[in-house]
Amino acid sequence: MTFSPEGIANLIRFSLHPIGRWTFEVETHLLMICAHESLLGEELVQIGGGPARGLYGMECGVDPRTGKHRTEIDIWRNYITYHKDIAEYLKNFCGVTGPDTEAMTHNHVYSTVMCRLKLLMCPGKLPRTIDDTAEYCSRFYNAGGAGTAAKYKNDYLRLVVR
Repeated sequence: MTFSPEGIANLIRFSLHPIGRWTFEVETHLLMICAHESLLGEELVQIGGGPARGLYGMECGVDPRTGKHRTEIDIWRNYITYHKDIAEYLKNFCGVTGPDTEAMTHNHVYSTVMCRLKLLMCPGKLPRTIDDTAEYCSRFYNAGGAGTAAKYKNDYLRLVVR
């Protein structure tokens, strides 16, 4: 199911306002990530069987080759553990108390909050221009992945700005 850009923007506001984590720049970043990673919800499971799930293509679980924890687990261990208010919100509002691949795939409020938390853990301030946002998403959100700044920007312009 593909969502409209307006529907995703409303989801972002609905999910992040209660925890005080929404800004216009955040909304732009999440819209760009959603456009690139899932084509606005068309692909909630990574094509080819990879570990990315949900609207924002967040990697879940443990890499069986290296034993390294993927993004969702890292956020729980390195951010949520130290922010009880966020843990309570995820429990009470999303029904999630720890890393959960199914929730990442199908609970869009949960995946939206997790994407925002990932950006909070990235260095620097969120950029304001489309070009800089695309570069930031490619460099920090998709670190080591195939998503280039050009791909992020093109998907955003094609699916969100139209």
